[in-house]
This record gives sequence, structure tokens and C-alpha cells, in this order.
Amino acid sequence: PLYVLIDEYDNFANTVLAHHGEEAYQAFTHGGGFYRNFFATLKDGAGYSDGGLERLFITGVSPITMDDVTSGFNIGRNISLRPEFNDMLGFTEEEVRTLLEMYRDCGAFNQDVEGALAVMREWYNGYRFAEEAEGVLYNTDMVLYFLAESMPNKRAPRELIDTNVRIDYGKLRHLLTVNRQLNGNFDLLRRIIGEQAADSTIQLSFPLERLNRRENFLSLLHYFGLLSIHAIAHGVPRLGIPNQTVKRLMYGYLRDAYDDVGVFSVDVYTFSRLMRQMAFDGAWQPVLDFLRDALVEQTGIRDYMDGEKVVHGFVAAYLSLVDQFLLHSEYELNKGYADLYLEPFVAQYPDVGYGYVLELKYLKRSEAADDAVVAAKVQEAVEQLRGYLADPALRSRYPSVQHIGLAVVLHGWELVAYEAVEDASV
Repeated sequence: PLYVLIDEYDNFANTVLAHHGEEAYQAFTHGGGFYRNFFATLKDGAGYSDGGLERLFITGVSPITMDDVTSGFNIGRNISLRPEFNDMLGFTEEEVRTLLEMYRDCGAFNQDVEGALAVMREWYNGYRFAEEAEGVLYNTDMVLYFLAESMPNKRAPRELIDTNVRIDYGKLRHLLTVNRQLNGNFDLLRRIIGEQAADSTIQLSFPLERLNRRENFLSLLHYFGLLSIHAIAHGVPRLGIPNQTVKRLMYGYLRDAYDDVGVFSVDVYTFSRLMRQMAFDGAWQPVLDFLRDALVEQTGIRDYMDGEKVVHGFVAAYLSLVDQFLLHSEYELNKGYADLYLEPFVAQYPDVGYGYVLELKYLKRSEAADDAVVAAKVQEAVEQLRGYLADPALRSRYPSVQHIGLAVVLHGWELVAYEAVEDASV
């Protein structure tokens, strides 16, 4: 008997779509296109007892191509979301701990197991692919990358994101822009980044022309591993960003898309240098001044700064440029939730001396923003920050780090005021 196994069945078609456009993709996957004919031949071979093909197993990343090339492909079953296969797609935490202990015991891994697990949990964990699955999984590629880089270098890898897990922005460009204009999918992406979660059913398949539907685009991000099931809310999956690695990738896509269509760009070298000075020297004001001036000078961004959560996502996208901070949104401190927390990544950079808690206040452009209104917003943020900074967990967890609160007020796209609040316990 003949068995056919196809891995990354969609890679070729996705490359055609990314580099040659939708018209070439449609010709390739529809009508008499070669790719469609290829799958029709497979169906004929596997669909009959004397067809010559005993079994057919197909894997890939995107369900789009499968829908486009296999219309009427009723001889197969889509098992992508079945819970019994969920644990095949990653490592459980117990499996990761076993790996670390095994290499430690044979002398190949010299790091503290619990310390390494804490880093990996933050950067590599959080995946759940089926609604009925229990627990979450670690990305296998990233776990093995961490081990492979740690053992010869006798320390954790300096760069925690393996290049193999990066989804190139070029492969997503056609999903976010049309004729160098940002489309509805980009609008949805920036709102997801701002809100950190979205409720949606996960679609098994859908054609390319229906990708602009909210549930289809969110499903695609789930299949890409950029969103994962965090919970079930009123019978519907709540999809969220699984970990720091994916969060940084998403922020990168946001920055790349703004830059790609000429809406907003920054001198990354200069801004990254300022961010590092913020981490090591406590020089936070140049960072906010840099962002304020860039927003004033680049008028194209103004149409996209149209809501509090979107503004939060925009600010976070640029504050995530350096590795010295772990960036958190809606971070719980002292029974409240800070808008942004730049957690000092001392496990990787022990000389980082500062962490930052940001409270962002947003005024619509249609609202008055006179001195009294802005001052009231600043004071409101300052009071919240004092409460956050009083959380004893900050001091106990990072005794050698000074935390600074930053109250920031934006009037639409314009950064109109900021004020620092020192950690009173220092």
C-alpha cells in the first residue's frame, strides 16, 4: 500500500501569496491551477478502494490554503482542534522540568532549574490549542533552543527568541495592508495588542476572500501561534497572547506595519539606546520626550490614535524594543491594575537598576485639554501610582531595584504631560 505524508502543505501557496499577490494565489489554487489539480489527484487516489492510495496525512500552518484547494475534499477529517492531540503540540511543564534536571544531573546544564523554569515560563509557555484541553504547553522549539544555547555557553542565551519561531512580517504584510494602506485586519490586530485578548470561535477553515471577517482573522492568528486559548467565556474561547516571545513579535508587527505604509517610524538605534539608559541609569525623561516629539512630527499616525486601549498598545509597542524590561499590560499591583509595568529583567541583566510602572490617561481630541483638565488627569494617575508602588511585592522581589511611577497624559495622539513618582520605600 502507498502512504502519502505532506508536511507544510501550505508553505508554497503562502509564499506565492506573500510575494506575488492574491491574483497569482487564486490562479494557483482555484480552477485549473496546478496546486488544486494536485490535491484533486490525491482525492481520486485515496477516495476509492482501488485508487492506489491507502492513507493520506497532511499538516500545515494555515487553514486558508486547505479550504481553497480542497473544496469537496470529503474523504478527510480535520483533527486540528481535537483535544486528544493537544499535548502532542508542546511540552508540559513537568516534561520541561524533567529535561532540565536530566541535563543538570549529567553535568551538561549548570543553571538553577527553578530559575531557568521561571524564565522559560515567562517566554515560552502558555499554549492551548483545543477548548477541552487541560493545562497549557511550552513551545518545543524554544525549549530545545534554550537548552542548546545554554549548555555550551554555561548560561542562559542572551537572545531568548529563536529565529526559527519568528514569523516574518513579510508573510503577514498581505494580511494587514492593501495598496500600502492599513486594512481592517490591522485595525483588529492593534486592538488585540491593546486589549491583550479577544473572544471568538475558532474556525476550522475559511477561504482567503473571507479573511477580513473577525472570527477568521483571529482564528488564523491562533493557528499561527500568535493567540492561544486562555479561557472559555460564555461558551466562546477567549484568545490571548501566550507569552513574552509572542508579545514582542506582535509589537514588532505593529511597528513594522506602521513603518511599511509610512505612518510612523522611529530611529530604532537611538530609541533603543535611550531605553537602555532608562533601565540602567534611571534616565526616563528622554524616552518620553523622544516619543512626544516623534508623535508631533509624524502626522500620519494621528488617524490611528483613536482610543485608550489602542494608545496603550501603541506606547507598549515602542517601549518593548529592548530586552532589559519585561513589558506587562494591566499588571496587578496592590489590588489594582497598572496600565504598563516595565519589569526589570534582572535574571538576564543583573545590573538593571530601575523598573517602571506607567499609568496612561487618555483624552479624546474632541475633549477639552486645558491646564486644569490635564493637571487633574496627572494627579489622578499619580495617586494610582502611589498605590501601585506601595505593593510590598515589588520591594521583596527586586530589593536592589528602584521603581519609578510615570503618569502620562495623552490628548488623542499628543503627549501633553508627564510626571514621575518615586518609590516611597527607597
